[in-house]
Amino acid sequence: MMKSLTLKLLTILVALNISLWANPEEEKVLSFFKNAIAASADYELKKIEILKKEPLEEAKGFHAYFVKIDLTLKAKKKDISISDIVFTNGEVLTKDFLYLETKKSMKNSLTLDVDASFYDKAHLIEGSIEAKNKLLVFSDPLCPSCMEVIPELIHFTKENSKDFALYYYNFPLSIHKGADTLVKAMIKAKQDGLKDITLKVYEEVFELEKTDEQSVLDTFNKAMGTKYTLVQIDTKEIRAILEQDIQKAKDILVKGTPTLFINGKRDMSKKAYKDMVK
Repeated sequence: MMKSLTLKLLTILVALNISLWANPEEEKVLSFFKNAIAASADYELKKIEILKKEPLEEAKGFHAYFVKIDLTLKAKKKDISISDIVFTNGEVLTKDFLYLETKKSMKNSLTLDVDASFYDKAHLIEGSIEAKNKLLVFSDPLCPSCMEVIPELIHFTKENSKDFALYYYNFPLSIHKGADTLVKAMIKAKQDGLKDITLKVYEEVFELEKTDEQSVLDTFNKAMGTKYTLVQIDTKEIRAILEQDIQKAKDILVKGTPTLFINGKRDMSKKAYKDMVK
């Protein structure tokens, strides 16, 4: 229901070459959304909010609008929020741009900024919580790029622990079969006080021959010297930690891994922190 509703709403918002006549630009965007989301027997529109406006260097005159839509599902009497990004120059609106050379979505490269609520002790894996420079990463231990980026981040922060802090959020992707199980095992190991578990997992470079839960856990146990069972890694507490991390990613529109933020701002290069050391 949730997925189909989301798709229905976002399909409504796809309309290209729609004239927006109100003024100023922000009011045009809000007016467009209010008019585009028609009344429905399934949901009630509660609020539409612009979270962020960002100019596009690649499309002069256009801005990216980060929009949050609050709805109430009438049947379930449940409040939900849907976040999306649209692009407009004040005259036309489009749901996305594609880079001609790479054919990749521009929308997928954009996120909201990270605020202070993300920097908690539970997610600090290296450095000092008092450090002036805060690195924060969403990652998947089966993501090939993550296997390169995460160890570098951890070693760098360890060497510069007075000035840098590294915060780690679990974000297993559905395309990586077995990632959920591996992440839950990592969470359990961290709860049990296994030192440097994140670094050890990424340096192990797991190549799973089988992706069923038991096989993935067996591989983890053999590599990490643990003896966890599926019951032990699938507790309510562990599931909640994973779900909260995933929700944090969704809140700021993170869609892939590794996604790195430096002092709240996304770093597409994933290397800019190296230039911050004097």
